[in-house]
Amino acid sequence: MLRPPLISLLCLLALTGFFTLSAWAGQESLPPIVQRIEVHSKISFTYDRFVNTTRLREGARFSWDGLHEDMRRLFATGLFGDVEVRVELAASGVTLDYTLIERRVIRKIDLEGELGLPASEVREALGLKEGDDFVSGNWDAVLDRLGEFYRREGYESAAIRGETRFPEQGGEADLRIEVTAGEPLRIGILRFEGNLGLPEKRLASEL
Repeated sequence: MLRPPLISLLCLLALTGFFTLSAWAGQESLPPIVQRIEVHSKISFTYDRFVNTTRLREGARFSWDGLHEDMRRLFATGLFGDVEVRVELAASGVTLDYTLIERRVIRKIDLEGELGLPASEVREALGLKEGDDFVSGNWDAVLDRLGEFYRREGYESAAIRGETRFPEQGGEADLRIEVTAGEPLRIGILRFEGNLGLPEKRLASEL
């Protein structure tokens, strides 16, 4: 069974074309009616405030442009790290199910394990620091980027494992990254070929 489309504001530009072209395939040209709007949020955000922030209403015609604008308006409040909407199309109309994802700020980043490289270089390659916004949807990409950094530095077998911890109170995130760098690649044989003009030992000492 196909699930209704889920749109995240952070990947909105990538998804807009797909949903615009495919969502109403086979439907009448007139946009459907918004039958129901549901809102889920872990932080205090009343439905009255939601209504005052957005423009789409139950009983009104649905539009993708209107949905995208409402998502941007909600994000612009500064309260949320992302805004997701599940759009469910039925014969009676459209249901919009909003999930307002709490904005979290990185409180601390713990580097543990066998780093193999200076911690300052690892933190720089990570691309995150205390005080930055934490976006859960980007966490895997951050870890992949760190793994690629290790491979470029010669640690082909480096293993990276990340863990997130969210305090019960407040919009903060604690990040833990465990690194097992392993053995770096080392030069086994250094060979010079061609018309060298100089002794190999001297060339090797200059590398």
